[in-house]
Amino acid sequence: MNQLVVCSCGQQFMAAPHLAGRQVACSMCGRPIIVPSLPSVGEHAAASPIMAQPVYNHASQSPFEFAGTAQPQP
Repeated sequence: MNQLVVCSCGQQFMAAPHLAGRQVACSMCGRPIIVPSLPSVGEHAAASPIMAQPVYNHASQSPFEFAGTAQPQP
C-alpha cells in the first residue's frame, strides 16, 4: 500500500511500498527524504487494537437518555 510522504518544503507525494526505508529525492526541491518503513502487520495489530463500537439510531433504544426526555418516578 502506498504511503504519504511529506518533504520539509511542503511537497506531498505517495511512495510505493518497495521504497520503504530508502532515501528518495523530493520531486519539487530535490532534497533527500527517507521514506518511513511501514510497521509489520503483527506490530501494528498489537500496538493499536481496533474495537467495535455499538451503533445506535433513533429507532433503537440508546443507553443514554437525552436531557428532558426522561420523566422522574413519583
